Amino acid sequence: MYQCPSCGEIVMEGDPYCQHCGSHLNWPGKTENTYERNDVLSVDDIIDGMYINNAQKQLLKLKVNEYLASRDCNSLEVINHDNYRDYTFVFTRENEYVRTVDEFDYDAKYVNLTRVFRECYQSHYHDRLEANPRFQKMIEKIGLDFLGCSGGYGIDYSTADDRFRMTGEIRITVSFKSGSKKRIYDLDLDRMELGRDYREWDL
Repeated sequence: MYQCPSCGEIVMEGDPYCQHCGSHLNWPGKTENTYERNDVLSVDDIIDGMYINNAQKQLLKLKVNEYLASRDCNSLEVINHDNYRDYTFVFTRENEYVRTVDEFDYDAKYVNLTRVFRECYQSHYHDRLEANPRFQKMIEKIGLDFLGCSGGYGIDYSTADDRFRMTGEIRITVSFKSGSKKRIYDLDLDRMELGRDYREWDL
């Protein structure tokens, strides 16, 4: 059993982030490089140090720079796993309300000219949104038990060309308990308003 060093919550071994507070977790046997905008360490530095051939490096650089140019993307972390040919590229997109972490698995043995990455996993964090006074006022006004938020920055996967794309869209839903139902609204972040329509599911 492992605990997050920041908040003390239970975490699964190998998880890159604490699901409760979002803190990055370091595990033995992994090495990391982190790129922040205006940092001395460049994307080229990170990828040139990887154990892959030059053609793979050039293809990976194009894809990584494409993702870094996405809306509100401000950091990249590269985790090198034990076998030195398996990497996780962790991109962070955030604004004043939401933080989305996109984790792309890269396997040098997996060759795909459009998709590049083998798989993608997303995590969304809403602590800033839920602490916002305008959001809290909106929650109080609805008069239902607040259950939580879901969603954030988007990832689009196209089956037509087998390609991952980071989208500029931010979609967040807000859930409430209404009797024995879970009621879900879309949130307009700019206006800090819930949509008129909602969906309901049994709890």
